[in-house]
Amino acid sequence: MRTAVCCLIERSSLSKLPFHNKPVIDEWQSVIDECLTHVEPEIQTSAVAAIPPFFSEFYITEEGEVLQHKQESVLTNYLKELKSPLEATRQGHASALGCLPGPMLQGQLGRVLGGLIQVTVVTECDAAMAEARRDAVRAIAGICCTVGVHSEGRPDQVLCFQNLATVYSALFTAAQDYTLDSRGDIGAWVREAAMTAMCDLHALVVTSDPQLLTPDLTAQVVTCLAQQAVEKIDRTRSLAGHLFSRLLHHDPPIPHIPHFEEVKVIFPKVIDIDSAWSADCDTYVQFSRLLGLPRFTHSVLQGLLVSVGGLTESVVKFSSASLLDYLKSLGGDPDKLGGFMGVFLDVCRQHSRDDRVTLPALKTLDHMLSWGVLDPLASDDSESVPQQLVAMVKAEVAKCGRPHKIMAAADVYCGLLQFEGATRARCLQQLLILLCHKYPRVRKTTSDKLYEALLTYDDVIPEDHEADVMTALSDTTWDGQDVSEIREQRNLICDMLGVSRPVLMKKQP
Repeated sequence: MRTAVCCLIERSSLSKLPFHNKPVIDEWQSVIDECLTHVEPEIQTSAVAAIPPFFSEFYITEEGEVLQHKQESVLTNYLKELKSPLEATRQGHASALGCLPGPMLQGQLGRVLGGLIQVTVVTECDAAMAEARRDAVRAIAGICCTVGVHSEGRPDQVLCFQNLATVYSALFTAAQDYTLDSRGDIGAWVREAAMTAMCDLHALVVTSDPQLLTPDLTAQVVTCLAQQAVEKIDRTRSLAGHLFSRLLHHDPPIPHIPHFEEVKVIFPKVIDIDSAWSADCDTYVQFSRLLGLPRFTHSVLQGLLVSVGGLTESVVKFSSASLLDYLKSLGGDPDKLGGFMGVFLDVCRQHSRDDRVTLPALKTLDHMLSWGVLDPLASDDSESVPQQLVAMVKAEVAKCGRPHKIMAAADVYCGLLQFEGATRARCLQQLLILLCHKYPRVRKTTSDKLYEALLTYDDVIPEDHEADVMTALSDTTWDGQDVSEIREQRNLICDMLGVSRPVLMKKQP
């Protein structure tokens, strides 16, 4: 019945319906409001679709003026419901605000946008409400299209200099929503809505008042899309590719796209029209070429790290191949490689302790070391890239309780043994510490990895101790329960390798 009422409102010529009296109008308004809280998406959708014709007919005069008492009543109620502990209620009222007729927003734009922006923020108590955040982002985009853009307009009526940055900031924050729960990467719904919203908003602004678009604003939008276009979810990657292409070839042209001419060479219009973008064999090849453009390097590398160090076989395969091709294109130039690895270290430091980025980054670094592309960076300088990598890995796994991450760090330490001098000594020290780690599986895995690394880099062990070290590594039961015996064997290996024995730290009272 409720759905039927909303459909009637949506499809009918309301001025001809026999309920132009206050009690009936209030009753139908209550039906719409009730449907906005319903858990069934179809009922909510019908209620949202009914709002524009209903409000336009009964709450807005023929002169286009809103009935202020109705405006205040509706907005107060809807904004209050955005804070509901029920996700369906938040979704319905966010969507309702997003489709309000223009006059209902006049003089109240800042208030409405502020309420919706609060919904898009991830908090501990409502992190699982990703669909509500998605709908709030969509509502912000809908409101922006409704009120329009004017640089000299009032911020409580239109998008202008005073409020445009606030809206973009909210969308950029939403585009970094990586919330996970039992359903998987639910933040992807929010990221996709945010990407679509910022692209629609950019197209609106460039058509209406392009002077509002600053170089930094456009750069943030396109680099955000480029990052998402090389991450691991096919659907998100496809959407980001389409939106990136849409902005690149927009008419009228989007101003301030960084490295515009070089980017258009990489993404000619004919390819962009034909591409499905979800095919990982094509997408990674195209977007990885942006690594060579300084304004894109950080964003594209951040996205690639998550893919190269991921779990999906096809994604790992094609993203790894694209990264390797780019690194080979640097021709072993130490300066270019050093600059690239500087960006790599910046990404890792920026996301320190964020396992979503740093764990795949460690796996990616292990790949790069095994490819041998970092050989030109060998140096015993205290600020060399290899030594910075050792310091970064050590800081990342300090007091870490995740075995997978610690074992990924062990892989990197073993790969860094190829660099002689201080880098090798520091890596050996960390590996020997891990041989007595509290987790048996970490001890066992580290011993296996170290054994393989010592076979690969045969100049690590002094010749007169080579057989003894390899025997100790292979014969000791590293995952056994007798830690004192394990520590004794580890200390013997330290002596034979010329590495100082680790000292067991006493716990502070």
